[in-house]
Order: sequence, then structure tokens, then C-alpha cells
Amino acid sequence: ISPSPTFSHLDQYYAQCVIGGPGSFVLPIYAAAEFSTAIRRKLLLEVSGIQDEVRSIPIDAATPIDCLQGERDR
Repeated sequence: ISPSPTFSHLDQYYAQCVIGGPGSFVLPIYAAAEFSTAIRRKLLLEVSGIQDEVRSIPIDAATPIDCLQGERDR
């Protein structure tokens, strides 16, 4: 998995442009090896309705994200 130069802050893109609604959350990963574990955990939490311990990681919301940037870069 290579980071995309289009989305240098993918967590901010998801928080501002993709996820939404009650109970929505992002599980960040820091290495490709963490991907499958994070996907399993997110699916388990979403499908079961189990409330995981909330650990809020602030993102720099002052930096606006262009939600259509990926479409224009195609």
C-alpha cells in the first residue's frame, strides 16, 4: 500500500468527506500490517453494536479538505 499524494491526510478526508451519522468512527492504522486487524475490529464493532471504549484523537479540522479532489485527479 502506497500513500497517495492526493490525500496526504487520509484520516481528515474520511472524517470530513466520507463517514457520518450516529456512531460513525475511523480506526486509523499506521502500517499496512495493521489493516486486516483494523477491518475485522471495525466490522465487529459496527455489526455487533458493541460500544468500544471511545478514544478521541483530534484531527486538524481547521484544514479544509477538498472532498472532490480525487474525482478531479482521475
